[in-house]
Amino acid sequence: DDSDGFGRSVSGIGDINNDGIEDVAVSARGDDDGGTDRGAVYILGLDFTPTVNSKGTVSRSQKISDTAGDFTADFADGDLFGQMVVGIGDINNDGIEDIAVGAREDNDGGTDRGAVYILFMDIDGTVKSFQKISDTAGSFTATLEDGDNFGNSIAKIGDLNNDGIEDIAVGALSDDDGGTDRGALYILFLDTDGT
Repeated sequence: DDSDGFGRSVSGIGDINNDGIEDVAVSARGDDDGGTDRGAVYILGLDFTPTVNSKGTVSRSQKISDTAGDFTADFADGDLFGQMVVGIGDINNDGIEDIAVGAREDNDGGTDRGAVYILFMDIDGTVKSFQKISDTAGSFTATLEDGDNFGNSIAKIGDLNNDGIEDIAVGALSDDDGGTDRGALYILFLDTDGT
């Protein structure tokens, strides 16, 4: 639909359906499933048959939103789930790549503080389970403030602490440490349950 912002963020997520071809996650942070600008992520299975004028196609798609993809999180209007999406490896060791999704205007603890969702994926592109990380969830002990926009950006950064689990960096675009909207970066050492 208009203003969905499909393609705002795109990430390779490994071959979750085991067809030998890499799959991708594509965000649509302005999607209106369940309410205005709640956001969505699409899991796209790709198909590519090399020929002289080859073009890749989408062999299957699965939408993850407030109303789709077996995702049971509670969204509010304007959360912008899908601000950023990134493949983070198989952190729960079930053989399927997991993803992290930012919702930069989530209101846990206050207005637009932001959140990151760790989605444990199923082979069909639906959500097997999830863990939310925010001002009030996911064993996150940092203090976020209104308007910080935690989850504005997310990066896979490898296993910094050598515990066998991928870690992530999360941007908080409008953090006020030292002055107005100077921004901040959080390094999150993840556990296998996504906390």
